[in-house]
Amino acid sequence: MSNNDSNDDSTVAEQTIERLKLDRAKTRLKGIKILSLTGIASLTLIGVGGWLLTGHSIEIAPATMDQIKVFGVSLVGFGIVFSPATIWFVKRLWNPDLQYLYDINAIDEETPDLWVSSPQNAEELTVREGRLHKFQIHGSPCWVGRDFNPEDGEITGTWRGAASDTEIMNNEQEIRANRGRNRYWARVGQEFSAKLPSIIDNIESRVWQSIGNETVDLTAHDSRAVRDEIMNEIDSLEDVEAPDSVEQTGFEEAKSSVSRGDIPNEGEVDA
Repeated sequence: MSNNDSNDDSTVAEQTIERLKLDRAKTRLKGIKILSLTGIASLTLIGVGGWLLTGHSIEIAPATMDQIKVFGVSLVGFGIVFSPATIWFVKRLWNPDLQYLYDINAIDEETPDLWVSSPQNAEELTVREGRLHKFQIHGSPCWVGRDFNPEDGEITGTWRGAASDTEIMNNEQEIRANRGRNRYWARVGQEFSAKLPSIIDNIESRVWQSIGNETVDLTAHDSRAVRDEIMNEIDSLEDVEAPDSVEQTGFEEAKSSVSRGDIPNEGEVDA
């Protein structure tokens, strides 16, 4: 069974309380009817027997007072002798702890049929697999099983009854520990999710800073890059206008003597 079936036994049993109450009421009513009929028949037979034991014969004639007294004494004696048995039988019929085996229909195709038994009847059953699960229906103790075979008196226990109390307690402790770990990591995940945007921004800024530093380092040690930077600076000087009081001969000569891509040696340009 899956985890979703962890309470199937209890759920199915709880949903059939009304049906069980109706079945028990029908059983009690049937027992009372049988008790009434058997009681009347027994009283009649005992009365007739007592009448015959007194030496009287059955005649279709009005009974004398003595005969009526004998019959009455017989009835009273029967009531006194058999009243304990009658009280026990009625009490057993109305005992709320008395449970018979009832077939509980499945909710769906995946949930097996369950059977409810009284503790007394459960002792007479042979459990083929697992153990019976102890349950209470309307305050009355009972045992829940499945796949009951009334002919052989065999029943299959439920998965909830397969573990001992110690195993169940250990499993509950493990479940609590797992829940604690889940709550811890959930809190860690929430904190990480809250810090994630700032972490991403920090990583991105560090990456770009590292790229910029590497670019500067490569540019400073690359002769071609240095030459390009110098020529860019020289090109930018073309747009600079010198004051009228300053002779530009030296600059023009230096410019004309330098070809693009070459750096003049020291002394080649006259100031």
